[in-house]
Amino acid sequence: MVNPLRWVRTRLSVRLTLTMLLVSLGPLVIGGVLVLRILEGSLRAQLKAEREQLARVSAANVDHHIQRALGKLRVLASVVPQSFDQAQSQEYQVRQQDYQQFSAEQLKQRLAQVVEPTFEFDDLLFMNRLIAPNRAQAQRQALSTKQQAALSLWNSDNVFDAADAQSQMLAQTRAGCDYAASKILRVEELMFLPMAVPVREGRDVFGILKGQLNLAPVADMLRQVGREGGGRTICLSDADGAVIAQSGPPPSGEVLTTIQDVQHGGWRVVVSEPAAAALEPLMKARLQAIGLMGASGALALTLSLFLSARILRPIRRLTSVADTMRAGALGLRSGIARDDEIGRLADSFDRMAAALQELDQLKSEFVAHVSHELRTPLTAMQLSVANLQDGVAGAMDPRQAEILSRVRHDIERLIRLVNEVLDVARIEAGKLELDCSRIDLAEVARAVVANLEPLAREKGVGLGCEAETSWIRGDRMRLHQVVTNLVDNAIKFTPAGGRARVEVKAGRVRVRDTGCGIPAERLPRVYDRFAKAGAMNAGAGLGLSITKKIIELHGGTISVESEVGRGTTFTVMLPCLDSSS
Repeated sequence: MVNPLRWVRTRLSVRLTLTMLLVSLGPLVIGGVLVLRILEGSLRAQLKAEREQLARVSAANVDHHIQRALGKLRVLASVVPQSFDQAQSQEYQVRQQDYQQFSAEQLKQRLAQVVEPTFEFDDLLFMNRLIAPNRAQAQRQALSTKQQAALSLWNSDNVFDAADAQSQMLAQTRAGCDYAASKILRVEELMFLPMAVPVREGRDVFGILKGQLNLAPVADMLRQVGREGGGRTICLSDADGAVIAQSGPPPSGEVLTTIQDVQHGGWRVVVSEPAAAALEPLMKARLQAIGLMGASGALALTLSLFLSARILRPIRRLTSVADTMRAGALGLRSGIARDDEIGRLADSFDRMAAALQELDQLKSEFVAHVSHELRTPLTAMQLSVANLQDGVAGAMDPRQAEILSRVRHDIERLIRLVNEVLDVARIEAGKLELDCSRIDLAEVARAVVANLEPLAREKGVGLGCEAETSWIRGDRMRLHQVVTNLVDNAIKFTPAGGRARVEVKAGRVRVRDTGCGIPAERLPRVYDRFAKAGAMNAGAGLGLSITKKIIELHGGTISVESEVGRGTTFTVMLPCLDSSS
């Protein structure tokens, strides 16, 4: 499995494209993120300021409504003594009935002539005290039970129960202060706020004017403020969290809220709005930014790919030409004509290639000339040694015969080496010509095996041949040379007791051996000039290179499979002819 990171590191085009994308998109993305963060902060701050403004306005309106109601109740209380005196003189003959309660309707009727309508209050109730604390018990017995209870509560000097709203009201108004309850009174769907003010006669507290303030206008006010505030929900709740009034249904999901305390009774106003609707402009800005960055990314990617291809295409061309030249095609050129740095690099590369081609040609001509000059004296020496061995110059003792035999063997090896060098020079110069005719590969293979069987026997290597008739069109001498090189290598690199075998079938020649094998690291270069085929550094390393060139000139291919210690197999594939050709 290919490691993606390693693949990216080895691909210059990918790294170059990624670098261009990073350089082009990096500032844009960072700037876009910063702008969106600034927009979000600004929008949230604006929304918070608007909610705080609504909360302050709503809380101020609630406080104003309560204070206005207390003020109106104080105005009513200022006229109660006079109204009470008139009522007493008209309806009661005995002022000693010191305690009296007036119903809301009676009190409203009597006060309607001097103050504005009192429709905001329900159950207006006046409570007064005229009996001094030392009045006789008999005078009190004339009062009704309800009057006695009220009078007892009013005149009591005991500490009132703080949890009793009636006691709190009496204690606060007795001290001359206004009273407004912290908890509301609910009657079906209506809500009322109990409140009371002291009624003074001179500097003394004459009684209490008590009423229930209708809170319906508060709910109407909250709904109006909510509509003016963009549809936000405004909720008024008491200290225990119970809802007193609300401008609309509470929002669902993620909610943005702001809380403002009301000066009265621990009440507070909560302004809330759904986050999705409030932050919708930010979502639109984000989508627009994502679309802009996506379009910019596509444009940047296109430009990056274009620039990467513009830069890397000539580099790939130079790499391909260099690889081909390494294989021996020194006449190839890059063909890149540009006015930039890459164009100048390509021009330098082409001039270097031309110089290398000229140098290689000089080398090939020199090698061919030297090899040709060497082959003539070597051939003459070979003939002279053969004549001496045949006794043309007289009889020789065994010691001399042995020395001549070694000399003749070395001369033959030198002649083979010179012939190989000449072949390489001809191939590189393109002057190796084939004398093609219709031949049988099986016949060529059997002839090679017959020639090399004495050598194999001498080394203790078993040599066999299994050949089926296979007609091809080729140069018999050169194909004989190919098979000889392969079989000779098989014998050379197979130890005593091993086997070598030649198989011919349908244009395929396969040479197997059980020799030392070729190390895996040498296999890719096994056909290079002066490369060693086996583990032993034997030979000049030209045989397989010449073999491959001859096979390619015939339109064929050669492949190798090898395992160290188990042997090597060379397979040659040549185009076959029909039996009728």
